Amino acid sequence: MVEDDLPARDVPLLPGQPPGGAVIKVKGSQGGLRPAIITGAKHCRSGQGDKYATQIFLQLGWAVAQPVDERYAHRMIAEETHHRVFLMSKSGASIPVRVHVDKRARRVSVRIDPHAREAVATAPALRHALDAISFATERVEWIAERLGALPRPIAFRPGAYIPLRGVIHRLRHVDTGRTVRLDKGGPTPVLLIPGPRDAFHDKVRGFFRSAARSDFAERVAIHAETLKVTPKSISIKDTRSRWGSCSSEGRLNFSWRLVCAPPFALDYVAAHEVAHLKEMNHSSRFWKQVERCMPDWQEARHWLQERGSALHAIGDD
Repeated sequence: MVEDDLPARDVPLLPGQPPGGAVIKVKGSQGGLRPAIITGAKHCRSGQGDKYATQIFLQLGWAVAQPVDERYAHRMIAEETHHRVFLMSKSGASIPVRVHVDKRARRVSVRIDPHAREAVATAPALRHALDAISFATERVEWIAERLGALPRPIAFRPGAYIPLRGVIHRLRHVDTGRTVRLDKGGPTPVLLIPGPRDAFHDKVRGFFRSAARSDFAERVAIHAETLKVTPKSISIKDTRSRWGSCSSEGRLNFSWRLVCAPPFALDYVAAHEVAHLKEMNHSSRFWKQVERCMPDWQEARHWLQERGSALHAIGDD
């Protein structure tokens, strides 16, 4: 059992675990909640026919605890503040995994969230949450490799090099002016950012969002004319799991980070979402609509699959 006489402040953190970060909490033998780290999961015979019960094994510091009650773990995962766990890789690193319940999902799955720099284990229902953790545990080395390959965050700071429409620009702070200006006098284009230094990040972010809005408005209008459809609205957001989306009401949402990519990547996402105004699915009929807007869409999709994760590192402090 978990040692209840061990003060919480003396619980050592595993390598890579953020200090003070809530993981998941389990009941101690004397009652109360204790912080713990999920380091593994497996299926075992429940003794009831061929049914399997999922058990998770926890580690408090370096001492392995007994299997926690499954119903209690479900309740903890269901709470918003206790939906992140840490799995142990062979190297001893602590791998962050966010447990997400999505009723639209058909099966458990694992993906990488490059913006949050963590894995996401998705379950179609709360009762499958531990199965999603188990699924992630079986792939912990793959998760560790993908997280380790993520590019370092690039903050919006003076002197930083940031791509805009696929071209590297340097950020420079200036004391005069009110709007962002472009200086093409040197070998590398320079974005001149006016205003107080403490507002530099927000000023740059606002400029990129505005540029994205302009580019998407232009490309959406062209594709909408091709397919003879009319979107209800266009919004620019900081989405994490998808580059764009189309609601059933015809509202289009796009990630501002796509303005950093080569224009053909942004154009593809615009065409993709406009095509959903004709086909709210990914059937062959849908892809024919995409092709009407952008015949060479496969190249852009491949670029996003191979290099798109780098865009999530831009603008992070």
